[in-house]
Amino acid sequence: MKQKEPQQLLDRESLKNLTPEQLVEMVLKLQKLVVKQGETIEKLKGHLDKDSKTSSKPPSTDWLRKPEKVKEGEKKEGRSPVRAKRA
Repeated sequence: MKQKEPQQLLDRESLKNLTPEQLVEMVLKLQKLVVKQGETIEKLKGHLDKDSKTSSKPPSTDWLRKPEKVKEGEKKEGRSPVRAKRA
């Protein structure tokens, strides 16, 4: 992927000095950018959902994922903690 130099952000005064045609062009460019980024996000989300269990990909292509955290108030499954012995 090619990296572009970040463009300098325009402040309110700079925007007020632009012609209506320049503002329209800027809005059109921004709309295209938003659509393109939305498509990229959806494509990346699709890649995250695919692993060896949900597609024909081999297990070696699975990404290492952290185990899901148990929410507070929910019990973990498995053995109970060892209780103290009575004396």
